[in-house]
Amino acid sequence: MSVKKNVAVLCSNYYPIMGGPATCIDKYVSSLSESYNFYIITRNDSIKEPKSDKYNIIYFSSLRHLVITRCKYNITHHSFTFFSKLLLLLINAFRLFQIQYAFPDANRWEINANYEKLKELNKNVGIDVVIAVSNTFYDQLAMLKFKKEYPSIKWICFITDPYAENYIYYKYKLFKGLWKRANLKKEQDIYNVVIMLW
Repeated sequence: MSVKKNVAVLCSNYYPIMGGPATCIDKYVSSLSESYNFYIITRNDSIKEPKSDKYNIIYFSSLRHLVITRCKYNITHHSFTFFSKLLLLLINAFRLFQIQYAFPDANRWEINANYEKLKELNKNVGIDVVIAVSNTFYDQLAMLKFKKEYPSIKWICFITDPYAENYIYYKYKLFKGLWKRANLKKEQDIYNVVIMLW
């Protein structure tokens, strides 16, 4: 009897709210879970950490992200509405400023959060393969950083569309051409290192 291989899946939105790429990957995870151990690393977009018996999910967040999530929750549930809206306004103003110098944008904290969770998981169970699912670019950048430190771990890239060509990432940036060149270079680095594009 062979030992199951450990597969880490990096995906910004996985469970309970799934985007299109996460839904596609979920079909593979469900059908291959008899042969492989899957560990999903995802951002927590809920007030409480969702529980799942079906998945091995590892959540991450940041203080700012938790505050944003709490403010949105308060607004939809009509509690502390004025204070929550004011706090969101201040955070968004800071993010608009931060987006001018942060690479790739103001949510770059997700890169280190993904990277740290990958390192921790690799230390605990030993990862054989990582599938980075991209509807945001942070998963790929975290994996690029991880791959440089652990070159023997295989990396499968699930990219739905080229990041550097997506106009949404330049919407609020000054010097759009400069940022696009930086993104194209980083995206090319990913294509040069990745073992398989999906």
